[in-house]
Amino acid sequence: MADGSIPLGKAIEEFLDGPSAPVGARTELARFSTLCGKQCPLFAINASEVKECVMEVKKAKDRKKRIEVLDQFFEFSKKMGWIRINLAANLVKKKAPIFKQQTSAPTRQKIQLSADGRLQIEADMKGLLADKERVIAEVALAREEGDLKENAGYHDARERLGIIEARLRESEDILARAIPVD
Repeated sequence: MADGSIPLGKAIEEFLDGPSAPVGARTELARFSTLCGKQCPLFAINASEVKECVMEVKKAKDRKKRIEVLDQFFEFSKKMGWIRINLAANLVKKKAPIFKQQTSAPTRQKIQLSADGRLQIEADMKGLLADKERVIAEVALAREEGDLKENAGYHDARERLGIIEARLRESEDILARAIPVD
């Protein structure tokens, strides 16, 4: 069956019977065959199904193990001539760094702002600061109610506080970059 019509279950069994099958591969491949179906022809499996199987794993360590097993299985299948490409080859194997170090500070463009525009932004900021004080008081009251996990009032107030703070930062940024225009 060199045309890729081999059922997934049979391809997995041949892989597991070989010497290159890693420890724990049976469990990981059983989950994958449950998702796709044991009778599904190998050629009918697509990359989104492979990604879905990987993304259902929450822990990064377990996800990496599943990727490695799938990568080895698809590489084996490719060598056997059942498929042309390794569907797991493009999956991320390492956790990407959250922050990338910048080589130079980004240049911030200046903004032309009229005197009236500046006054309006400053007035909006005063209103936002008043709203912020009110929402901070709401957060404190909601926190006193107890269990924060299921306290909708607390979560709503925290979300509104975050929005207000984001708008304040944006306004401050605009004023910092402003060039007066008459």
